[in-house]
Amino acid sequence: MDDIGGANYGSSITVEQFDRLVCSEADRNEVRSIFVDSFLVGRPLSDLPRYFDEYRSLCLDWYFEHAIVFVARESHRDRSSRIVGYTLI
Repeated sequence: MDDIGGANYGSSITVEQFDRLVCSEADRNEVRSIFVDSFLVGRPLSDLPRYFDEYRSLCLDWYFEHAIVFVARESHRDRSSRIVGYTLI
């Protein structure tokens, strides 16, 4: 895990490997949400096309189960955190 954030701003970003054995469904849903929000070259889709959920599953679920996924997690001083980016390898 690498810390690349700035403590002066009250939050930090860490990069961590997504452990498929212990990652929560909430973490997977955050990655799925980023996938939708950045689908059109960094812009969110206004309306999801027909069968988009199946397409998203096709694109992401294999990685969740069989490959390496790194996530960038923003952590705050109040101990809350959220995933702000991901890489599929």
